[in-house]
Amino acid sequence: MTEPYHPSLLRIREDLAAAHTRAWQHIARPGTWWDGATRVAIAAETRHAPSCTLCQRRKAALSPLAITGAHEDLGRLPEPVVEVVHRVRTDPGRLGEQWYRGVTAGELSEEQYVESLVPEEVRSFFDLVTNQYLPGPAMRDFAQEYRAISHAQIELLAARVSALNRCLY
Repeated sequence: MTEPYHPSLLRIREDLAAAHTRAWQHIARPGTWWDGATRVAIAAETRHAPSCTLCQRRKAALSPLAITGAHEDLGRLPEPVVEVVHRVRTDPGRLGEQWYRGVTAGELSEEQYVESLVPEEVRSFFDLVTNQYLPGPAMRDFAQEYRAISHAQIELLAARVSALNRCLY
């Protein structure tokens, strides 16, 4: 398990550093369908995916399905899992039901595909959101600023990161 940053290189709020530590500890524990080692391997593959030549070629292509080949992966996960991790990480805007049905028709089950949507995973996600973004009540309290940057600056950063990652925001 790797830490998200080296604490001596960056000045990080204590609550944020603690939330990141909790997130890494959570990832390393068994989930609903994946064991801890596989969850850590998925996180590592997620970080690795943008350097994959196949993914870069697919993202640049008019249709990702027109490009064939093998992923450059870390060698710790089955190919269907690598396909999901790489496509979700590098080209999520062009995923569709046909692709989803294809990846869940074989050795990757629908339950494994959606593990991040089970209650324990959602709780872990919101633990991060509360610390990286704002706690729920603070999101709607525009009379007070809770961070070193304003609500407007937080929203601008969140929107830009989401756009760069082609995430629904």
